Amino acid sequence: MKAIVKIFLLAMLGFTQMSSVLAAKEGKLSVGTLLQFCSDSIPNTELAIVMDGECVSHVRKMCEYAYDLEKNEYCLVEVTAWMRLDAEIRWQRLPDEQKLGFESPPTAKEMSESEIGLGPSLPLPDCREIDVGDISEEAVCSYADALTGWRASRIIERVWASNTENFE
Repeated sequence: MKAIVKIFLLAMLGFTQMSSVLAAKEGKLSVGTLLQFCSDSIPNTELAIVMDGECVSHVRKMCEYAYDLEKNEYCLVEVTAWMRLDAEIRWQRLPDEQKLGFESPPTAKEMSESEIGLGPSLPLPDCREIDVGDISEEAVCSYADALTGWRASRIIERVWASNTENFE
């Protein structure tokens, strides 16, 4: 059984790498692949959460540059979709007692209304009032929610991973 799992994982890894190579040959930037590689490469240190955020910021910028700053909303939407998926996967792996009462990764509104303290230390502005030039209100609000859920899942995952008492 373990051999079958290893073969499956190796095949998936090969497929992922091959699709990344094909995307590069076609002149497309694989936002998800870059984000996954970057976030998976961050060691669990005191500044890991800051570095996680830098991955998101830099890959979004790289995407914008790859499209000559003409597809900014597309890049934000791609990053948002990856964060949502990654947060959901990470959230499902957490034991229920670590989810802080949330069934799924919390949204920006849920975190701002909670007293948990995983969200930003300052009150979040209403995403509908943020003007980001050529990016729609819907994309900005979706990004804010995805970023909050992704950040919460990464913080909880990293804190609990560094606390070995929780895995005994």
